[in-house]
Amino acid sequence: MATRSHRDAVVDIDSSAPVMSAMFEDSATAIRRRRRATETMSIVARLLGLTMAAAAVLLAADTWSNDIPPTIVPIGPLCLIACVLGAAALRTTSERRYRRLNAAQCALDVAAALAAVLSVPTLGQDLSVALLVLPAMWASVRFGLGPRATVIAWLATVLAYAAVLALGLDPWDQDLASSGPMDRSALLYFAPAAALGLLAAWTTGSQTRAVTRHLATVEQARAVLQHQATHDSLTGVANRTALRHGVAATTSAGAVMVIDLDGFKAVNDTYGHAAGDWILQSVAARLTRAIRPGDVAVRVGGDEFVLVLPHADEQTTADLATRLQLSLCEPVLTPEGLLSVGASIGTAVTIDRGDVWDLDQMLAQADASMYAAKSERARRRQPVLTACESRPGVRALA
Repeated sequence: MATRSHRDAVVDIDSSAPVMSAMFEDSATAIRRRRRATETMSIVARLLGLTMAAAAVLLAADTWSNDIPPTIVPIGPLCLIACVLGAAALRTTSERRYRRLNAAQCALDVAAALAAVLSVPTLGQDLSVALLVLPAMWASVRFGLGPRATVIAWLATVLAYAAVLALGLDPWDQDLASSGPMDRSALLYFAPAAALGLLAAWTTGSQTRAVTRHLATVEQARAVLQHQATHDSLTGVANRTALRHGVAATTSAGAVMVIDLDGFKAVNDTYGHAAGDWILQSVAARLTRAIRPGDVAVRVGGDEFVLVLPHADEQTTADLATRLQLSLCEPVLTPEGLLSVGASIGTAVTIDRGDVWDLDQMLAQADASMYAAKSERARRRQPVLTACESRPGVRALA
C-alpha cells in the first residue's frame, strides 16, 4: 500500500472532526442543555408568579379592607427558596443530587400553589382552583411522568387542598366539614375547574411521555450513528475518523504501530473478497486481544491497521510487535479452508514524556519503518510466513 494513505487519513480526520462534533453532541452536554432549559423556565415562572401575587395584594388591598390573608405571605419565600434550589440544580453534576433538588422544588411548588389558591376568596366562585394542576404539570416535565402519574400527582394536590379546607385552615372560613354539601352555583364553577385540571394533567403527561420516548429514540440513533461513524463496519475496530481522537487524549510518551498485511491481495484475487473479509475480521480480533486496556486498534483502510499505544516504551512496543508477527500469520479458518497471510510491522516511539504527540510525524516514522521491513524481506526474497511454522493444509499466499 502507498505511504500516502496515512497522510490522507490525517487530512480526512482533521476535516471531519468539526462536522462530527456538531453531528454527535455529547450525551452529557445534551442532558445539561435540557436541564438548563427546565430550570430556567422554572425560575422565570416562579418570579412571574411572585410578581403577580405582589400585584394582587396591591390591587386588592381595598377589597380585602387591608385584611390580607395570611396564606399569601408564604408565597414569596416559597418561590424564592425554589428559585435558589433551581439555581443549585443548574450547577450540580450529580444525578442523585439533581433528583433530590427536583423533589424539593416540586414540594415547594405544591405549597406555593396551595397558598395561592387559598389566598383567593370565595371557594368555587372562580377558576383559581385550576392552578393546582401547575405543580403536577411541572413534576411531569421534571421526572418524565406519564398521563396516569401526572393525574395522580394532581389529585394528590387537590386532596391536600381539600384537607386544608376540612381542617378549617382556610383564611376565608370556608370549612368544608361544617358548610355541608356544595350548592349548585358552587358546583357550576368548581366542576369546570376540576375538568380543566384533569385535562391539563392528562395532556401534559401524554406529551411528556411522547417527548421522553422521542428523546430516547433520538439518543439511541445518535449512539448508533456515532459508533458507525467512528468504527469500521467490517471489523468493529476504530476507523480513521476515530484515530485522531484516540491520540489527542495522550500527552505523554507512547508508541504508534503500523501493520500492513502481506499476501492479502493474493487472497482476494484467488479466493474472492469474502475470504478477504474473514482474514480482516480475524486480524482485527487478534489485534484487539493483544493490546492493553487503553490502547486503540484502528483500521485505516484496506489491509492496513494502526495501533495507538499510550505510555508504551520501546521494549513494550518491540515485545508486542514480536507477538503480533507470530499471531497474525496463524491460519484463519474461512469458507475456502485454512488461509494465512503475513504482516509487515513498523513502529514509532516517543521518548520525551513532556512532549505532545505529533501524529503526522509518528505515522510517517512508523510507515517508513514498516516499508523498510517489507523491502528488506523482498530483497532477501523471504516468504511471507517466514516467522510461522508450516502446517499441513494451510495455504500461505505470497
